[in-house]
This record gives sequence, C-alpha cells and structure tokens, in this order.
Amino acid sequence: MTIEVQSLQSLASDYLSVRRIVEEQSLALKDIGGELINRMKNGKASEVVDINGEIVSLVTTPGYDENVLVRLLEVDEVSSEELIRSGAFTPAHQETKTVPAKWNMTKAKSFAKRGGSVPQIIDEARYVKSERLE
Repeated sequence: MTIEVQSLQSLASDYLSVRRIVEEQSLALKDIGGELINRMKNGKASEVVDINGEIVSLVTTPGYDENVLVRLLEVDEVSSEELIRSGAFTPAHQETKTVPAKWNMTKAKSFAKRGGSVPQIIDEARYVKSERLE
C-alpha cells in the first residue's frame, strides 16, 4: 500500500472511531437530559444551577388541542366570523387539495380578553408540545 492509501485508511478509521464515541455520548446525553427534564418537572423547576454555577433551563413549547379549540366557534363572546377575519382561525377549504382547519394561536389567544368561557377553552387546549434543555 502507498502512504496516501494508508493515510486515507487511517483517516477513515479515526472518523469511524470518533463517530462511535459521538453516538455513545449522544445516547448518554439523551438519557441524562431526559432524567433531568423529569426531575425538573417533578420539582416544578424551570432552571437548575449546576455545581459550577452554570444554568440549565427547561424550555417548553406549547401546543393546542384543536378538538378543544373548536368550542371557541360556539361561544357568545367571540363570533366565528371574527376569528376568521382576524386570522386566528382558518376553516377547512379546498385549494387543489382539501386544506384542514387550522388555528393561529398568536392571534387566537388575544380573544381570551373577552372573558366568559374563552380563556378557559384556550387554557384547556394548551399542552406541552416539546421541551428541551438550554
């Protein structure tokens, strides 16, 4: 074998070794992160300061249950026309294919100020869509 081939083989071997280490560390990071998220949630903590003074934050991304939000279309405090006009709700419609109904929660949450059952419905629809550590 030539020196170039040996160097290429050595480089490939180094690459595979590092890749294996990264995969193992990635699995360990996922396991530790999952346990940390569970413990933070159980302790109702959104931040933890480690032994070196660094902060780990739990960041959650909300989602909203559309089966609950559909009740907003039936309340007296806000009309379905107003939800549509504001862009908070887009009803199902046809383009070249059927487009399902969707909610823009940035806009829909503003209707919670109307009171009545609106804030309760929005709150009931909310769930944790994802969470991550920073």
